[in-house]
Amino acid sequence: MRPLNVAFLWHMHQPYYKDTATGKFLMPWVRLHCIKSYFDMVDILEEFPEARMTFNLVPSLIAQIEDYAAGGATDPLLEHFLKPASELNEYEKKFVLLNFFMANWDTMIRPHHRYYQLLHKRGTKYDFSTDINPLRLSNQDYTDIQVWHNLTWFGYRARKRFPEINEFLRRGHNFNEEDKKRIYEIQLEIIRLILPTYKKFMESGNIEISTSPFYHPIMPLVISTENGAKSSRGRPLPSKFEHPEDVKEQLERAKAFYVDKFGIEPAGLWPPEGSVSPELVPLVKELGFKWMASDEEILFKSLGGEKSGEALYRSYRVEVGGSEMNMLFRDRGVSDLIGFKYYDQKPEAAVANLMLYLGNIADFCDKNYRSEEGEGIVSIILDGENPWESYPDGGERFLSLLYRKLTDISHFRMTKIGEYLEDHPPGRNLGKLHPGSWINHNFNVWIGHPEENVAWDSINMAREFLARTADKFEKEKGAMSPDDANGFGARLRKAWEEIYISEGSDWFWWYGDDFSTDNDGEFDYLFRTHVSNVYRYLDAKVPQHLLQPIMAFEPTDATVPPLRFITPTIDGENTHFYEWEASGYFDLNTSQGAMHQTEGYIEAIRFGFDLENMYFRIDYNDPQKTGDYYDAKYDKTYYTCIDLFLKKNTYSIVFLVDMESIWGKGTDCKIPADQMISFILFKKAGPNKYHKIGEFDTVRTRKITEVSIPFGQFCLKPGDAVDFAVYLYPREFLGARDKSSIIPVERCPRKGNIHFEVPDADFEAVNWCV
Repeated sequence: MRPLNVAFLWHMHQPYYKDTATGKFLMPWVRLHCIKSYFDMVDILEEFPEARMTFNLVPSLIAQIEDYAAGGATDPLLEHFLKPASELNEYEKKFVLLNFFMANWDTMIRPHHRYYQLLHKRGTKYDFSTDINPLRLSNQDYTDIQVWHNLTWFGYRARKRFPEINEFLRRGHNFNEEDKKRIYEIQLEIIRLILPTYKKFMESGNIEISTSPFYHPIMPLVISTENGAKSSRGRPLPSKFEHPEDVKEQLERAKAFYVDKFGIEPAGLWPPEGSVSPELVPLVKELGFKWMASDEEILFKSLGGEKSGEALYRSYRVEVGGSEMNMLFRDRGVSDLIGFKYYDQKPEAAVANLMLYLGNIADFCDKNYRSEEGEGIVSIILDGENPWESYPDGGERFLSLLYRKLTDISHFRMTKIGEYLEDHPPGRNLGKLHPGSWINHNFNVWIGHPEENVAWDSINMAREFLARTADKFEKEKGAMSPDDANGFGARLRKAWEEIYISEGSDWFWWYGDDFSTDNDGEFDYLFRTHVSNVYRYLDAKVPQHLLQPIMAFEPTDATVPPLRFITPTIDGENTHFYEWEASGYFDLNTSQGAMHQTEGYIEAIRFGFDLENMYFRIDYNDPQKTGDYYDAKYDKTYYTCIDLFLKKNTYSIVFLVDMESIWGKGTDCKIPADQMISFILFKKAGPNKYHKIGEFDTVRTRKITEVSIPFGQFCLKPGDAVDFAVYLYPREFLGARDKSSIIPVERCPRKGNIHFEVPDADFEAVNWCV
């Protein structure tokens, strides 16, 4: 029986979380995956010297690993981990409660008694507005939470290399600051081992390392967004973005970066998300790559619909426009079994099932492939980091059993992709390459939804502005002093870097309705930050559309619109029944889930207008609904921001709300003399730039908050759209130099904006009803 070649390609990638302007990482996932999967997956090969496989390391991931390894990188969770629990303020404690249970609860929290106990002490349903009183937990509780979140991310190879981790796990509680310091030191030691370990196994011949374009863009869409409709006819598209030169730049950078890190040129290319199109073949060939890979559905579509093992388990020479490229296509079934199915089975049963699957493929190839066609190959290609959080032991037992069987059984041969293609040059030509990705053989995840199209248009506008600025600079730099020319040239290079970062696939992955995460807002913010940095580096005004969330650009559908004009008395009281009776409203209890909102600060938002003014009213939850949840908040003051998203500008109406005045223990609520009697109007000029317009006295808070502001302040005319959302911020918001770092305590609505249009004199007649 001829052996079946088994080619694993483990794809290692994270988005570029670093804000190049500040040097800060917005999210911790590079650091945490480093101490788990990035190290586990390669270091386990110490136990299997006969194993052969391919790892795809995206250059932007390597760059981030190096930042952490150098010891200077930080992220919000790392900062909150290293800060002593006794020094955490209430806001920081809430941050810890919100973020330090971000791990797979079944496999990374539940098995650890103390961590699971702390999860229940916090509450299993939690955000900034549904937390238990953060002061109920002791400083020791917070220290243990800080430690446990970092302990649970250590993988099995890290625990083998550093037995201290197991000692911490066995102790389980009563951790201290010295423990935290040592845990962070171990993290850094592991991170510093990662790239040398990959290089070691590459030099020993165990692994091949392939690459991707530097910042992981969907290359066919950067070549032309028109490709988005070629595999999905009628798909709505953004304005045409067509820059194959950007794809070439990102590939050239990836290749040079690879040579710098590993000393040789990369042979293989994994197109991000398996996304390919015919135009890619000549470009990749020109740059010297010898092979690339994609998904089985791309193969079947390219063959005109034929779906068979006879077609799948072989390599191809793809011919486009006189250029050739060797390609393999992943077996989706077996890849998805590992990625999404086997984690809830016993490892022995899962491996037995997989070996049966592979045995059937081996038998099929042996019977159906002619001797001159050589040996069959099954390509198993999937994420190398994400599946293992769902495996109870991080995948250790499953991978160990699998690798042992594949290296012991003679009719299987583990192989590197490049090695296989050298020994078995493709015997079949493929004269057509279907444009699409490994998800539904199209590009719909990354283009076509209104949010995705707005994101593409944002990059397009920024790139056009940058190109014009660069052309002008080239014409004028001869008249500039060398220092001026060099300084502006450096800023141009930084701006181009932001364009390439913004082209990355991950931002578009989270836009639209295909996928969602608890970090949607952070991804949206980071994407807009990268695009905004193009303008920042060139000392230009950041466009208005980048100052408001793309994910919230569509109005929420849970709003009841105003019926008639209103002119309420701004006194913080529900003066009479009819005062707000015809207003529009957004009831958070009914629209966003009772559990979330009855435990929050804000119960409902009402809004309305007459011909001169717009009016806002905020109703607060009755503390009786949640018992003593609010007890610790009587002496707390929060900033309320009503953000107005207008066509040309974004404004913030900012005022203080004193919770004791609303929820006082007595029946008489005293309004502090210096609070709640005025608001400051800011105009947002950038992600962290607030220009004060003025101070207004048309706000009052007693049992409710009422606000009035004239349309004329914004030069609005009838028919103009007004979108708004209400935020609550902790007390440090207004004085913070970096307001973007202050996370809101609450946003209403949680997603989307409340919408109305400036009325004209006929508004009531048009909306008249009995």
